[in-house]
Amino acid sequence: MNRTTMTRGSVGVTFHAPSGQFKKTIGKQQGPDGSPRTKVFYLGSNQREAKNRAVLLMGEWARLQEDGAEV
Repeated sequence: MNRTTMTRGSVGVTFHAPSGQFKKTIGKQQGPDGSPRTKVFYLGSNQREAKNRAVLLMGEWARLQEDGAEV
């Protein structure tokens, strides 16, 4: 998704009941055993703020990919 077109309305976050927070999965990270695992970001308990944070994270993730980072 082009970061210039991302808005809060187009970004989904999921509520994680055990932590009482919204979360967003973006990309992969290396797990302790060396295998790729989904990267989970916990974004707080306020849905509006969580969506704002998710938009920022997704934009930064896209920028890193554009710059050639292994994400």
